Amino acid sequence: MIAVGGAGGPGRVRVHPAQSGAWAPAPRPAAGAGAQGWGKPQLTPLPELDKQARRLLVETDDAVRTSTEELGFATAQFGDEAVEPFRAAVAYAQTELTAAFKLRQQLDDAFPEDDATKRRMLDEIVGRAAPRRGAG
Repeated sequence: MIAVGGAGGPGRVRVHPAQSGAWAPAPRPAAGAGAQGWGKPQLTPLPELDKQARRLLVETDDAVRTSTEELGFATAQFGDEAVEPFRAAVAYAQTELTAAFKLRQQLDDAFPEDDATKRRMLDEIVGRAAPRRGAG
């Protein structure tokens, strides 16, 4: 027997005591599945994906510029050796950002891409410009 909610609170599942006796989190649909339940995730509409890519490019550009400035202060205070891992991370971010900007230039040139190509390029921009935490 399985009960949902009740004493365990909403979104909790209780398996019959003969099976477990412990409360466990209710299963969640896959990320991006939205109102479609457990089916195939819906694709982000191209205009929304384009807007997200533009926003991430600006935010990432600002973050890389700020980080580059901060590295100068950190180097002065802690020395080259102490900040080397951070210098490498900023250099990697700059490389990814440059590649993302090149893709954006291709999207904005006089030669329009078909929707599938545009989606692939926008997905790559988002992937390159999206913040990464604890990479490495």
